[in-house]
Amino acid sequence: MFFNTKVIPNKYKNISAKDIQSIINNKSRLGILKNNNKKLGKPIYDFNLPPIASCPNYKECFKTCYAVNTIKRYKTARISWENNFKLVVNDLTSFKALVNKQIKKDMIQIVRIHSSGDFYNLEYLKAWLDICNNNSNTLFYAYTKA
Repeated sequence: MFFNTKVIPNKYKNISAKDIQSIINNKSRLGILKNNNKKLGKPIYDFNLPPIASCPNYKECFKTCYAVNTIKRYKTARISWENNFKLVVNDLTSFKALVNKQIKKDMIQIVRIHSSGDFYNLEYLKAWLDICNNNSNTLFYAYTKA
């Protein structure tokens, strides 16, 4: 698998412990996985990152990327996806715990990884593989250009 060496923008790195804890508290309350994508349907939950910033090979598709338009139109989606990225860049352990907890609590059967965003590095991909291995009754799928 090829990962471009794209640098993660500074606004997602070195987030204070207080701000990370605020994101964790918010995601614990509201859920880190969402099922409000009308195209996917209610049984399918998804997890998203901001387009371009998290996409190693963004130059291939950014002109036609629907997710770029989504973050321009929907402030709540942009904030949620940016907070997801801040969390995974700064605290993969808490990210995995949040996803595992929600899957078990809500008995989630299907998860689409990235309607927006992509696997930006190997550690992040391995975090998802850990989540998949811990939830063998859940179907996970992802499309990637990485």
